[in-house]
Amino acid sequence: MEKLATSLHDILDPEPPPPTKPFVPVSLKCSVRHDVARGLSFLQSHSPPIIHRDFSARNVLLNEGMVAKIADLGMARIVPNSASFHHN
Repeated sequence: MEKLATSLHDILDPEPPPPTKPFVPVSLKCSVRHDVARGLSFLQSHSPPIIHRDFSARNVLLNEGMVAKIADLGMARIVPNSASFHHN
């Protein structure tokens, strides 16, 4: 099992709040966006697709190398191929 150091939420909205807004480098923002897009694409391209249903910054975890991983699939559902993504 991989150790995940922090969540995206903790980076964007740390507790307790620092006196100044934390600086997040553009390179890290782009990397996290790319990792998240790849993760969601993987889940949704699965056959049948897997829909997360509880996606938030708290459920994007970062390892020590700042690679983003999608976590907490407890609310996820497998969508039958014939079902529409618009149903709840």
